[in-house]
Amino acid sequence: MKAICRNELYAKLVELGSRKGYAVIPEFKFKTTPRSRNWKYIDLVWARKRPRRLARQPCESLCLWEIFATFEIEGCNVPYQRIQDHVEALSMIRKPRGLRERSHHIVLYSAAYDRKNWLDSRQVEAATQRRQEHFAHSTVSVIDGSSLKAISGFQRAKGA
Repeated sequence: MKAICRNELYAKLVELGSRKGYAVIPEFKFKTTPRSRNWKYIDLVWARKRPRRLARQPCESLCLWEIFATFEIEGCNVPYQRIQDHVEALSMIRKPRGLRERSHHIVLYSAAYDRKNWLDSRQVEAATQRRQEHFAHSTVSVIDGSSLKAISGFQRAKGA
């Protein structure tokens, strides 16, 4: 397993999304429900801007952007509850009619060069595997950030 830190992971996801023709938006902000005052920030999304005629005014991010993939980036030893919180928040982004593919991912990084006592390679692998197994039947995939094969086959944006 090749170690990958948070910034390297961001860079790879930005590059991959751009190559596939998506707008890659960091810290994407959306309301958890239409009437809610609560906002959620997603680490990174792959999106396409909606035609202006479909956007109502005033509107928030989800009426301006069609989301194809969401990514929350966490350390491989993140508490299970944090992943569960992401699963619940991401499930609020519904798939619009006609959209063939949308996916939500929690991508785990395996290196933290700025921290003392980070995990060794065996601990990283075990922690990643436990989290993937725990959330295997979730609507959100938990991915080992050192191998992005799970999303590299994702469809290209139309017109890209």
